Order: sequence, then C-alpha cells, then structure tokens
Amino acid sequence: MNVFIQFVSFEQGKELLDLFEVPRCLLGENLGKETYSWIGLDGRKASVDSLSKLYSKVESVKFAQIGYEAKLKSIRIHPQVNLTAAFGVLQIPSTSPLWADAAYWEMGNIPPVYRRARQARSVLAAVKRSKVIAFPAVLELTLKLASRLSQDEVAASLAAWINKSFNSQAFECITCGVVDFGGSMLFSKMEMVNLEAAEYSVVDFLYRFVLGTPLLKKRLDRLHSIQIHERKLISGLARALILSAPITFENGLSMLSIPKASLNDLCSNQKAAKFLIPRNDTTSWAGLVKRGD
Repeated sequence: MNVFIQFVSFEQGKELLDLFEVPRCLLGENLGKETYSWIGLDGRKASVDSLSKLYSKVESVKFAQIGYEAKLKSIRIHPQVNLTAAFGVLQIPSTSPLWADAAYWEMGNIPPVYRRARQARSVLAAVKRSKVIAFPAVLELTLKLASRLSQDEVAASLAAWINKSFNSQAFECITCGVVDFGGSMLFSKMEMVNLEAAEYSVVDFLYRFVLGTPLLKKRLDRLHSIQIHERKLISGLARALILSAPITFENGLSMLSIPKASLNDLCSNQKAAKFLIPRNDTTSWAGLVKRGD
C-alpha cells in the first residue's frame, strides 16, 4: 500500500527547504542516508547527501524541483503496519527566488536546458497574469507500507504515528498538510518522473494550485483521508462531519482522520462545504486574472 502525503508551506526564501525537516522528524532514528537531487545546467541529475549541503547550494543553484530519497530501516508504526520506503519531491514555487527561471536556464548550453528556459518564461508570464503573489511550496512524500489493515485503520495508525513523532520546530513552517492513499503502483518512483520531465511537472504544479491558491491558508482544497490545518478550521470540520475531536499540535495546527466512506460522499462534502475552497469562477484561474486577486 502506498500513502501519498503533501505538506504545504508559503515560505518563499530558503526557509521553504525547512519542509525537509518534516520527513526527517517522522523517520527519526530509523533514518539512514538521505539524497537530495535536482536537474543541473548540464541537463543531468545532481545530488547531495545532506540537508546542510543542500542549504549551501542555494547561493549558486536554482531549482524546479528537488527530489528526496531516504534509506531507512523498516519502521513499525503499528503492530500490523510497517513503513518500508520513503521518497518524494519538493515542488519549488515559481514565485520563489529559489525557482529556476528562464535567465538561470539560459546559462546552460544544451537543447534540453534551452527548452526549460522557454518553459520557465511561459510559466512566469502565467504567474504575472494571475496576480497571485505567492504560490505554495509543496513537499510530496510517498510512503510504502506493508499492511493488511483497511484504509481507515491505516489512516488512524498514520495519524497516531505523526502525532507521536511531532516536533513543533520541524512542523513550524507548515501551513497545511494532507494524506491520501493510492494503488500498488501509484506514485511509484515519483521523484524520477518529476526530475526527468521538469517542463511538464512545473506547469502541472502551477495549474493544479491556481484554483483557490490565495484561500489555501484559510480553507481546505478538498476532503482527504487525513487533514492537517489551522485548529479552528479542523475542529469545525470534525463537528460538521460528526467525527471524534481532532488531534491538536503545539504550533496551532490540528489533524483529523476522515473515513473513506465520507471522502466521496455527496452529503459529507455538502456538510464540509463551508470549510472547502469553492470550485467555481470565484476561485478559477480565469476569475483570478479577471479580478486581479
């Protein structure tokens, strides 16, 4: 079973790299070698083996995405749930000074890098049209689990594990987070897919988060198996869905596990509507451009 986690931050400077502190916090003493990778100006994959080395690269390198892979011992997060692998990718927002813009890629001297420059130019034009000041940085993390429990049971185990592993300093940069479930091959080797198709990935990322991006700090994009967000919002959602009280964290965030039956249930989504970003012209790309939000 694969679990797909997204942690969101609106930091724009090198502080957005603090998102990598979250998997380090979760994996704890079971964590071995870490690899952080990206596409260089020669069009090839470059990497470092520590977060401190990645921070040192910020002065000379810009990024579209940063791949993450962790070598770890099997982690028992529940008597019947073992975590066997963790990998992912950090999407760098196109509004960040860390983002690899056209001028950066133009320093390269091979065709694939030129294509990235053209793509970055079109992305920047789209950002200016949208008038969105800050897009989010998103750490997409895939956890491979060995378990025969139901999805709801695994979600409850994950919530308990996240709560046990919680470190207020590591979670300080998080605006919100979600957990979803996929099939046996879904999201497999996601970091390689993103790094080998940077042009497509960065555009896909941009358009996925245009819808309601300015509201993401105050509302949920939609219902997920596990929601992490501002305490008042999550508490209201729990009451609306008649669920147990959410888990509260020290940094003002709370976490709520939502049963699988509720995720695509029309009645549940209607009850949760006041906490969700509307899917209409008020939050659409066209609407944002027209109003200049």
